[in-house]
Amino acid sequence: MSQEEGQLTKEEYDRAIAGINKVADNVSKMEWNYERLKSKREKLLLEIVVSYWKSIALKDDFLYPIRLTFSTYEYDCGMLNENLTKELLSLDSVISNGNDDIRMKRKEQVKRILDLQDKITQMHKDAVALSMFYRSCLKQGRYQALLQPEAPTIETPAAISWNPLLLRCQRRNRRSRLWRMCLLRSSRHCIERSPFIQSLFYLLRSSRLAAAR
Repeated sequence: MSQEEGQLTKEEYDRAIAGINKVADNVSKMEWNYERLKSKREKLLLEIVVSYWKSIALKDDFLYPIRLTFSTYEYDCGMLNENLTKELLSLDSVISNGNDDIRMKRKEQVKRILDLQDKITQMHKDAVALSMFYRSCLKQGRYQALLQPEAPTIETPAAISWNPLLLRCQRRNRRSRLWRMCLLRSSRHCIERSPFIQSLFYLLRSSRLAAAR
């Protein structure tokens, strides 16, 4: 030990080194998590594309069930960055009292954490962009058309729906029937009210009966 190292007791020195080594182990685990999440992003991007076109081809929803995967991925990237910040605070609590060995090891871990934080910050931005791409696929018109229930179709005869000549003839026949009914009702009304017309009809009927005999 040097003279500066003598300013710390052996117990304090061992405690400081143990604290730095613990942070180094935690950072190693986070580096492994970083590599795992980084490789997972490409798989998730491929999963979005495959699920979207699979939904379009098979007329079924394969995109919405995987929605939690992307929110979880974005959350994991953000938490990894926060955990690195906690490790920086842990290094700040390590007391060196001017000890060069402790200061050098602590500086190495601080640089290691800051470099990893830069990478994780970029990865978190990519995770946010991936979530936005997933939501944009959900808003596509071709995908939204799959979620809309099909309206019941009412079959109508083609002749009635699309033949204007037939429609015109039907209206004309309807008007002629109404006109004949009006004439019949008016004639009956005249016969019932006029005694002359009643007697005339009686004479015609009697003459027909006589001719038949």
